[in-house]
Amino acid sequence: MTIYRELQLQPISSVALETALTVSGDTAAGEVVAAMRAARSSHALVLDGGRLAGIFTYRDLLVRAVTPDGLPAAPVRQFMTPDPTTLPAAAPLSEAIEPMAAGGYRHLPVADGAGGYLGVLTSHNLFQFLAELLPDRILNLPPRPHQTLRVPDGA
Repeated sequence: MTIYRELQLQPISSVALETALTVSGDTAAGEVVAAMRAARSSHALVLDGGRLAGIFTYRDLLVRAVTPDGLPAAPVRQFMTPDPTTLPAAAPLSEAIEPMAAGGYRHLPVADGAGGYLGVLTSHNLFQFLAELLPDRILNLPPRPHQTLRVPDGA
């Protein structure tokens, strides 16, 4: 069976999801960063009226929010990635990998089907799952002859 076929058979729900930290779009960016730090989360789902309006990640913080003067007191909606791609938990992993790779996303909100979110699929959790699902294909890849170590490995 091909790797792609195996990923079509595995639902997103088979991957351990990160807890979905949710905040209001009116929350100050600094407060959201503090909540992310306290929750040990790399993201926050931004809700407006219970609807997902965006996602705020550490990448958004570094690229959009932080200025030479520090973190502004502006609401997080000014710095979030609006209308992020979401998928239901029953969708196959192959459907999650495509937008993550094409869009360069590291976080993908996973919907529960009832208007809420089960969590967030992160690239880290996805890679860990793939390594466990396909250890003989991922962990035991043969070396590539053109690649050499910069520093000798071993004793």
